Amino acid sequence: MFHLPIKLRDSVFDQFKEKMKIYIPVDPRDKNQIDIELKDIVTLESITELINLAYKECEKRLGVKSIYENTRL
Repeated sequence: MFHLPIKLRDSVFDQFKEKMKIYIPVDPRDKNQIDIELKDIVTLESITELINLAYKECEKRLGVKSIYENTRL
């Protein structure tokens, strides 16, 4: 599974749940995670938007300017 640390997990889950099979972990210690099973990933492009959003959120928390800001996967 992929674990994407996103502090706005629930709103991100709502945004992507129609596009792909994603899960919110049951364990309360995983409150900032969204899980995707590898078997449910059709292509890298299908999860790129979610990955980019997770990295942007992480960079915001760290106060880092993204080196990928103008780059597409």
